[in-house]
Amino acid sequence: SPASVSVHNMLVRLCEAINRSFDLNEREELTTMELPDLCHKFQTFLDLASWRKKKLLVVIDGLNQLDEQESCRLEWLPQQTVSGVVLMVSTLEGHSLDILKARSNPLTLVGPLSINERISILSQKLAVYHKELEPNQLNSVVKKKDAEKPLYLVCA
Repeated sequence: SPASVSVHNMLVRLCEAINRSFDLNEREELTTMELPDLCHKFQTFLDLASWRKKKLLVVIDGLNQLDEQESCRLEWLPQQTVSGVVLMVSTLEGHSLDILKARSNPLTLVGPLSINERISILSQKLAVYHKELEPNQLNSVVKKKDAEKPLYLVCA
């Protein structure tokens, strides 16, 4: 849905979660803020959280799936974080990755799963339910194109 790919909505949810988790007691209405003000507030919340002597890990999966008009240059995404705050994002190749590469932040590029990794993930997932596949069935699943993605194996 359009709401699920909105940078504005995502930042509201992140700010609200940080506010609750770190007892920041900020009472400002976030949903009515304009995106530039909300970006500033997000950075402020990250800064305030770092002073609470607890660590904060913010994970944003699928950066490339966010609304392109709102996220076009990723200006809302802090280029630097403060001590105790780790910001981790994932994206496919394309515009978002190009922007991240241009920044000085460390990048870890993760390729497709190897056949052995696919077998291991699928076998472990099935073992939870005390199930296993015959070798020919297992090979059939792990050789599919989408099997290079962990989500496919977990849902298969």
